[in-house]
Amino acid sequence: MCNQEKQTPELDIRARIARLSEAEEKNAKPSASEEELQVLTAVTARLDQLLATVAKAEVQDLHTASSRLDQLLNDISEGKDVRTRLKRRDQRERP
Repeated sequence: MCNQEKQTPELDIRARIARLSEAEEKNAKPSASEEELQVLTAVTARLDQLLATVAKAEVQDLHTASSRLDQLLNDISEGKDVRTRLKRRDQRERP
């Protein structure tokens, strides 16, 4: 009896996996045509290009901001008045 009890959950799991696999096969969508694949490939390439351009622009912006901050900190350490270069935000602009 113990051997049969051990096999029952295993058989249940196998049967469930088989049912899920069959259901998945029935719901499978037909594969894309060659033309659709070419369109998707072109769109993917364009998206990759756009993402790379945005990433490059963000890196450049970060470098610019870093350089400005370095210069500002350097001027502060030398005792220069930097208040005129700082933009003051009022309460409405703060996140």
